[in-house]
Amino acid sequence: MMLFRGAPANRITRLFASLVVVAMGAPLIVFRNTTLLLMGLAFCAIGLGAAAWQGIQMWRERPDPYDLTRLWDDPPLEPEETNHVRDMIYCHRCGSSMSEVHSVCPQCGSPLGS
Repeated sequence: MMLFRGAPANRITRLFASLVVVAMGAPLIVFRNTTLLLMGLAFCAIGLGAAAWQGIQMWRERPDPYDLTRLWDDPPLEPEETNHVRDMIYCHRCGSSMSEVHSVCPQCGSPLGS
C-alpha cells in the first residue's frame, strides 16, 4: 500500500490533495447547521494547514543555485563514439553517392572530403 511517501516528488501531490480537502470543506461552511459548519471549518483548517506545511517543505528543499559543492561532482558520462566503417561517401556538390575508394566525384569532378 503506497500512502504518501516522503520523497520530494510527492510534495506537489500532497499539496494538491490538501487543496482538495479545502474544496470539500468549503461548501459545508455555508450551511446554517452547526455540525456541518464546524465540520466544514475543520476540513478547511486541516487542508490549509497541510497545504501550508507542504509549501514550507517544498521551499526548504529547493536547490541552492550557489552551492559550490556541485563544482566537484563527477561530470556526466558521455557516450563513446564507435569507429564505424563507412561504405559509401556523399558528394555535397551534386548529391551522388559512391564508394569510399574515390577521392574525386566521378559525376561532377569535385574533391570528396570527410
